[in-house]
Amino acid sequence: MTLCTVMFIAPLHCVLQNCKYSYPNIKLRCTSTEEIEKIKKSLKTKNAHGYDEISIKILKWSVPFISCPLTYIFNKSL
Repeated sequence: MTLCTVMFIAPLHCVLQNCKYSYPNIKLRCTSTEEIEKIKKSLKTKNAHGYDEISIKILKWSVPFISCPLTYIFNKSL
């Protein structure tokens, strides 16, 4: 059987095999809307954008409207 076949048959098994190690230096904690606002302020305002084609200006403008949903999504994903 190839790796692709094994992953197709038992993807959960593959995930558990690769995630059995602990990482004591990684400390995950919940975030807050204040932390998201702080990160927004630290961003340099540029016209550049990433793969999503959202510029920093647009992102900084929209943070007051999306910081609460982002906080919820981030915390739920942890």
